[in-house]
Amino acid sequence: MQPQASATLHTRRSRTPGRVLVAEDDPNIRRLVITMLRRSGLTVDAARDGEEAKELMSMTRYRVLVTDLNMPRMSGWDLIAWLRRQPDRCPASVIVISACERGSLKKLDPDVVKAVLVKPFDAFALAAYVRSAAERSAPDRRRGRLVRTI
Repeated sequence: MQPQASATLHTRRSRTPGRVLVAEDDPNIRRLVITMLRRSGLTVDAARDGEEAKELMSMTRYRVLVTDLNMPRMSGWDLIAWLRRQPDRCPASVIVISACERGSLKKLDPDVVKAVLVKPFDAFALAAYVRSAAERSAPDRRRGRLVRTI
């Protein structure tokens, strides 16, 4: 029985984590998230707003997107709407980090957004969650999960 469980786990996780994109306008939060993810062994690209994230996603395939909602030029809300219209560009896991009130977070599209972390968030919990999502080879079927609140 043990070898079968191990084989099943192996089919759900890839050997090499997928690429991660972080879209965050606050430079301090962006640096923190990138540092934590890189320390977790992930390959990370960064965008200062939704427009920059959209441009990067048009050129590169990402396994995970970590995005803020309130950003200049193109908000995270607009980026999520764009991803809904561009399913071939949509990462397997979209994770929102935001200081928005919880009522407005319920408006997020659960077919696109797989997890939500409310600011302030635990950077270690975010890194672990993103690493797990980046290693999954199967589609992420979670729907709008609130990961951690403080």
